[in-house]
Amino acid sequence: FKKHQYVFKNADGIIGITESILNWGLHYANRKATENDTVFHLSYNKSDLACTKVQLESLEKKGLTFDKSKLYACLIGTISVYKFDFKPIIEAANLLLNTNQDIQFVICGDGEGLEKFKETCKGLNNIVFTGWIDQHEINCILTNSDIGIAPYHNTFTYLTSIPSKISEYFAYGMPVVSGLGGILANYLKMNDAGYFYQSGQELAEQLIALKNNPDHLFRIRANALRIFAKEFDSGIVYENFKQNQEVDIMKYQIERIKTLR
Repeated sequence: FKKHQYVFKNADGIIGITESILNWGLHYANRKATENDTVFHLSYNKSDLACTKVQLESLEKKGLTFDKSKLYACLIGTISVYKFDFKPIIEAANLLLNTNQDIQFVICGDGEGLEKFKETCKGLNNIVFTGWIDQHEINCILTNSDIGIAPYHNTFTYLTSIPSKISEYFAYGMPVVSGLGGILANYLKMNDAGYFYQSGQELAEQLIALKNNPDHLFRIRANALRIFAKEFDSGIVYENFKQNQEVDIMKYQIERIKTLR
């Protein structure tokens, strides 16, 4: 606590990835926000790689093929029980399988929770596990998927943030369905860019609604692309950050000159 106080009280400015995180720092600094304190979201640099036949064939060997009649909901990341809550996904997959919905879950990545997750999903042919994939394959999957899943645990760290995975989904025009409340749930609702679920039942219903309403899916995909370009594109975020820092440096130099006089 004392270290936090020392760092934030002696900082000339505080940058947060959300307003809540910024306010957390200001609390330790024991002051109100100034023009030196600002928010920059965790950004993403979208790949310009093409999705070629080579990648599609590689993914097919891993059990994944794309069918235009299906809705694809993907999770790409470290498959960790400490990071993600997989229970709602399993519940939703069971419900969707029993109602013959053409909705496919795509789980990509490796981690300490992968084997247990796969074991729990035995018999669910609407969940595909690709294992570890490279950047070319990631680009291919995101290009061909419809929805990004963000099943984060509702801990303080995540509740007060917009995780980096979200900007990756937005970059490909993928709306987000998330089990994470707090900042992300509010952000998705405010920007009409996805949904917050509290159970496997809700997750299944949300995916069915998106599958059966392509016009609505198209609209929220467009919203995802719009907010990515405005707030999450690394090129834009970095330029805004750089301009912000340049202004702060100029102000600092002016104040220093006044002090020297």
